[in-house]
Amino acid sequence: MTFIEKFLIPLCTTGFVALVLVNPMHFDRKQRISLSIVIVAFAYFLGHSIDIRRPNEVQSTPMPQSPAVIQQKTTGPGSPAIQGVQGDVTVTVDQSPTATSKPNKDQGKAPEKK
Repeated sequence: MTFIEKFLIPLCTTGFVALVLVNPMHFDRKQRISLSIVIVAFAYFLGHSIDIRRPNEVQSTPMPQSPAVIQQKTTGPGSPAIQGVQGDVTVTVDQSPTATSKPNKDQGKAPEKK
């Protein structure tokens, strides 16, 4: 951050609030409007000066690169489809009798009220 960003722009903000909004010097409406235009124009000038000094910085974040083609092939029941993984993948599937047992009778029913 430069001197302009750390000191002058906050000073413009403070000056705008103190002189235009609080009005301790009892300016009339025309004076307050003129002063607000001057302060805002000076702050715009400072912001534009900061922007010109940094032409090499990227203004937006680059989009992440995604793979062009994703092919997924699965066979058998419960076969997983995994994408975006590089290298070897180990998948452990629980095939115990409790995992493939019949569905519970109470499944899908509303709970009983007592």
